[in-house]
Amino acid sequence: MNIKRNILVRIYITFFLFVVLAVAILVQIIHIQVFEGKKWRKLADSLTTSFETIDPIRGNIYSADNKLLVTSLPIYDLRIDFHTMAWTDKDIYREKVDSLCWKLAVYFNDKSASQYKKIFEKSRKDDERYFLFKRDLNHHQLNEVKTFPIFNMGRYKSGLVVVENSKRIYPFDILAKRTIGFKNAYISGVGLEGAYNDFLSGQTGKRLMQKISGGKWIPINYDNEIDPEDGKDIITTIDLKLQDITETALLRSLIKHNAESGCAIVMEVNTGQIKAIANLKKEGEDTYLESYNYGVGLATEPGSTIKLASAIILLENNCFGLNDIIDTKKGKLQFYDRIMRDSDTNGYGKITFLQAFEKSSNVAFSKMVTECFSKNPKKYVDALKKLKFVEPLDLQIPGEGIPVIFEPGTANWDGTTLPWMSVGYALKVTPLQLLTLYNAVANNGKMVKPLFVSEVSKTGKIYKKFETEVISDQICSSHTLEQVKILLKSVVESPEGTAHNIKSDHYEIAGKTGTSLIAMQDGYGKEKKKTYQASFAGYFPADNPQYSCIVVVTNPRNDLYYGAWVAAPVFKEIADNLYLDNIKEYFPPVKSNEHNYNQMPIVRAAYKPELLNLSRILGIDMKVGSTGSDWVSIVPEKDRLMLSAKSVNNKIIPDVTGMSLSDAVYLLESIGFRVISEGVGKVSRQSQQPGNRVIPNSLIKIVLS
Repeated sequence: MNIKRNILVRIYITFFLFVVLAVAILVQIIHIQVFEGKKWRKLADSLTTSFETIDPIRGNIYSADNKLLVTSLPIYDLRIDFHTMAWTDKDIYREKVDSLCWKLAVYFNDKSASQYKKIFEKSRKDDERYFLFKRDLNHHQLNEVKTFPIFNMGRYKSGLVVVENSKRIYPFDILAKRTIGFKNAYISGVGLEGAYNDFLSGQTGKRLMQKISGGKWIPINYDNEIDPEDGKDIITTIDLKLQDITETALLRSLIKHNAESGCAIVMEVNTGQIKAIANLKKEGEDTYLESYNYGVGLATEPGSTIKLASAIILLENNCFGLNDIIDTKKGKLQFYDRIMRDSDTNGYGKITFLQAFEKSSNVAFSKMVTECFSKNPKKYVDALKKLKFVEPLDLQIPGEGIPVIFEPGTANWDGTTLPWMSVGYALKVTPLQLLTLYNAVANNGKMVKPLFVSEVSKTGKIYKKFETEVISDQICSSHTLEQVKILLKSVVESPEGTAHNIKSDHYEIAGKTGTSLIAMQDGYGKEKKKTYQASFAGYFPADNPQYSCIVVVTNPRNDLYYGAWVAAPVFKEIADNLYLDNIKEYFPPVKSNEHNYNQMPIVRAAYKPELLNLSRILGIDMKVGSTGSDWVSIVPEKDRLMLSAKSVNNKIIPDVTGMSLSDAVYLLESIGFRVISEGVGKVSRQSQQPGNRVIPNSLIKIVLS
């Protein structure tokens, strides 16, 4: 009896405890739901919802002539919410899904209609809420997809979720690409894209997203909570046509001389605006890409182009005059354990200061600078610094190379440093830093800071404008300036000048050649393994400078490595094109009836677009016959010039006699020849006979007279 009662007591107690526990749970549930519900619902929302950042459309970058250098195009990802009416209503789904699959299969041609239907069936069965269905569609494709069955029911019924992204587009491929730069998620940015990121990037927006099963996030609303603000536009100083000319001229020289890399920069004299900057590096057989900004970022020993600075310092200190005689003897001069040599192994003997500059005599300049400053070398170094080009220019783009200049009294300085520094060694500058000095001479002594960006704007409204900044009002006295202008002109205009090969019959060029050895890990290398840098810096027209320009070619490997033959022709090609574009300023157009067409010379072969442009400028009436060729000949008639086709077959050697040097070289190189030339004037002879088959990469010599 006692046993039965004990069992019942235990059962009652257990039951009572369960009842109490159930009541306690119920009370707690009511308390949480009623009294603490708001608190816990808020916490739950914070764990399952989040604001997603929406990137704005990045601003455009324009050339000075309002051409798009880089822009952002919208691209779209398409997702589907299978909880919407079109997918949950069985009648709508059965009626429209087959038509949708067929349209998708035909339009994209990447899957069959049955494959699309299997994908939709599975995703619908899995109850997908944010299924990724297509990537990287353009705006036209998006609009087409929106017309397809189901998707044309509107965003709330169709479940079509459009996610907008953007893609950076370069319409002109590699033109100035390294200067324009780039920006991505992994780096802070290079070039103008990095320097002006704060302007270009705009303000981000916000969209409220909710986390669903499977860890996916879907938008709660179809509209943004905060719309992004698109970035501002950058207007550069780059002239797109001149950029193309500069890059083409540089590329032609690099290929011709099998060079490792090169750069060319064109600056507007008065403003300092960079109108063109090309940087090319060899990436394969005859393939060059813009992979590094050599003009801005690479400081090297410049070689003889530094003689401009040495000449300014010598003249400014009244050490020598242009007609003073320097004895270079047999082109060798010993300084302690090193021998300074001239490029002419026979030497120049006794020459004037002017002739020393024309011939680029290392012996003469090292001798003059040593004689003037050996007792106080710091005076020479301080004078170099005073010229302001051996210090950073604080450019508008990042990555500027740091100049290097040895100082007297330091471990780098010895008895040979001063003479070698005078001819372009024992110091390093970037091409742009050196160009700034040449531009200052062209600008009557005023040194201006190179300018890459002229303004920041948005929807046509100027937000910020960048004016020309003066670094130095006068780099030297007016008397010295006039003398160095004579020196620079003589390099090209004098028959003895190192760059006489680029003398023009139509305008004057002033400048200086440079050929320097590139220091390697083991020094400057043995004779057969030496690496050279060829350069030319100057301005034009010499009597009224409009543009300054520097060309630097690194490691030319086809035997020729002097600046006069590797870099200077690039300068000349750029200058010729600029001259033709601005010829109206020098020769106003004349009326057609003022020409005596019968007395005009016969042109056997020329490039048609250039002839037509020239005829427009000079007011010459030219009639184009039945020709689709770019190469034509000219026959004078009574009241006009007739153009007739000159056929060119890429497999047959053409007859280039009668052509100008530039046209002949362009034509022959375009069909695979390596060209060398001799003489001046028009082509009179060619080494390979016209009509024979072209042997790619073979050498052809043309003689001009």
